[in-house]
Amino acid sequence: MLDSVREGRDEEVKSAEEEYSEKIIVARRKKAELLLFYKDEMNNVVDRIRSANQAMNEAATMANAPEYKVRNEYPTPNFTDTYSGTDKPLAPTMHDIINAYHHGKIAPWIQWFAISGEIVFSDEEALKCLREKGEQNE
Repeated sequence: MLDSVREGRDEEVKSAEEEYSEKIIVARRKKAELLLFYKDEMNNVVDRIRSANQAMNEAATMANAPEYKVRNEYPTPNFTDTYSGTDKPLAPTMHDIINAYHHGKIAPWIQWFAISGEIVFSDEEALKCLREKGEQNE
């Protein structure tokens, strides 16, 4: 009997491993898409801010009016810092990945997005939405 259980297990594992290999390609595509978004979309917006600041500073220098100079500041995204909350980084943290991959668990804001397609900016807000909809947090 164990031989047939082993055969069934071997077939299931082989099938799952083939599917896993296909999912790796999808995961790499999603990673590439995210990095291209940062490069093509977000970087363009930051470049606009940098250019506006640079133009202002050049004009202030030409006019000998240093009081008009501005600091070349622009939004700095939070990619991994969870100091303000685990729902704040713009990139998945290792903890997020491990929870999803090994335990099938996702943050409340992601669960709410999966249900509604709506982006909320905190787990607290997501939990409120989930409770109102009667959904259980995973």
